[in-house]
Amino acid sequence: MKKGEVTSQIFLYVMVVVVMGLSLLLGYKYISQFSNQASVMSLDIFKKDLTTSINTVSTNFGEVDVVDLKLPTKYSKVCFINNGANPELDKYPLIQSSVDSGAVDNVFVMSKKIELSFKTANIIVEQGPLCIDNNAGVVKIKIESLGNSVKLSQAK
Repeated sequence: MKKGEVTSQIFLYVMVVVVMGLSLLLGYKYISQFSNQASVMSLDIFKKDLTTSINTVSTNFGEVDVVDLKLPTKYSKVCFINNGANPELDKYPLIQSSVDSGAVDNVFVMSKKIELSFKTANIIVEQGPLCIDNNAGVVKIKIESLGNSVKLSQAK
């Protein structure tokens, strides 16, 4: 083997390592972006399903429905607050901070922080905020129509 051939082989190996490294790095970047987009989409679907369920039930006074809403397991709970006074928010400082800042949101999807908050129809919950744990990717909510609002509670 000549000296020039050894140098060209080393160059070839270095180039192969560089190309493989870039391929792995870019592949990881795009996969993580795709995962984040899927998470955002699942939150949008949750929001749409919840809003649709509330609107459907609210049109029929006295109707009661239990809905199972899909929510990725990385989110720990969904909290609902009344439109207006919420005296027991001190147990949930993140929600309290949102309310204190003037936000009108009444639904909060949480992990260690608030991942999504939005306002939906007039909802009523008893005894301060209603927080329902995410159970293996499903949140069970009981929705009861009261005419111009709906009462939410945790389904059994």
